[in-house]
Amino acid sequence: MSTNTRKYKQTAQKLKNKYSRESKINEQKLCGEESVAKKSIRIVLSIFVLLLVMICALLCISALLNSIHNTPNQLFGVFSIQSSSDVMSKEEIEIDNNTYPSGISNGDKLTFHKVNPRSLQKGDIIAFYTYTPSITVANTLQKSEVAPALPTQQLITPLPAFWGFSSSTVYTAAKNGATLNIRHVTKLLADESGKWWFQTQASQNASPDLWFIDEDYILGVNVPTTQYSTALGIVSFVYSVGGLIIIMLIPIAVIAGMCVQSDIYKKQLKTLELDVIEQKRKLTDKICVINKIGFRMDEPTKLKVLSQAQKSEMNTYISLLWRDGKKPQKAIEYAHKNKLKLYPTRKLCALNNECETRYQNGEDIDEISKHYLDTKTQIYEQKKNIKQKRKLAKSIVKSSKAKS
Repeated sequence: MSTNTRKYKQTAQKLKNKYSRESKINEQKLCGEESVAKKSIRIVLSIFVLLLVMICALLCISALLNSIHNTPNQLFGVFSIQSSSDVMSKEEIEIDNNTYPSGISNGDKLTFHKVNPRSLQKGDIIAFYTYTPSITVANTLQKSEVAPALPTQQLITPLPAFWGFSSSTVYTAAKNGATLNIRHVTKLLADESGKWWFQTQASQNASPDLWFIDEDYILGVNVPTTQYSTALGIVSFVYSVGGLIIIMLIPIAVIAGMCVQSDIYKKQLKTLELDVIEQKRKLTDKICVINKIGFRMDEPTKLKVLSQAQKSEMNTYISLLWRDGKKPQKAIEYAHKNKLKLYPTRKLCALNNECETRYQNGEDIDEISKHYLDTKTQIYEQKKNIKQKRKLAKSIVKSSKAKS
């Protein structure tokens, strides 16, 4: 092993031992490496932010659709309707010899919940749309009375209703001028195709309404307001002007915050990178000055030293030889364009190592010297042959250019 090679290996080991743990951690950050815990937290936060943005977007869209179609604002399947007449103001209504409470005056606010229409019972108070085309169709169908499919009301919360959306059928009816009504159910019927229809009546009226209501146009059934006060409070806030402004600002604020955090993180990485480079430079400069190697060498000497390094040691040598710790363009050109020049240097280096090993093994010094001189002569002969080949190649190129 040559003196320079040994010196560089010792220097590299000193550099590795003195390089602080903090600097190594900083380098890991710069390389994008992170612990499993931090990676898990980052993924969970990303999912949370994505879900938050999606929820805000859904609420804004549902508010827009309800406003366009003039349908009740709902959330979690719950909504509120204000009575606009006194047709339900009578305290009780009698249906099939049974009495049911009513007493809904003009201006009263009622709470409704999405319901499976086929679980409705006689006497239930429902909110529904009277849509003329549907009523016209109902009058032409043969219908027979049926019993409720379930013994009690089945309150449901379909996914669209959970996020404030009504069905496309309801949107179409509301958009085309359908009227929103509140009535008691007096009769449940089914046509030949299996579709259910409902006859309704207001408590002030002596007889049922003239229309039959398609099950698709029923919005919900009346439920006690006290049980759904929290849900109603959320609905009231979310669909208020202030609530919608806040909902629209949340995604903007989150995205802006993520952008700012990304910029801050990039600046931190840049500062970290400069700090790591500075620490390396200070440490490397000090070691190289003590050992009188590296930066104080001229360029040709550096390239010769680099030519002796093994491929696995190349990066260590480069970090010690050049201040920026990167392989200069000249070194790349030297390695790629002048491979023929590197050949004799490597051969001589190998010969030195071989002779040193033979001497340490106790072989005769005269034989080692003879072998060294003979081999060295052969190497120089090969070097001359290489130069002649290079000259010949150049002359051939020149002559071919001249002929052309």
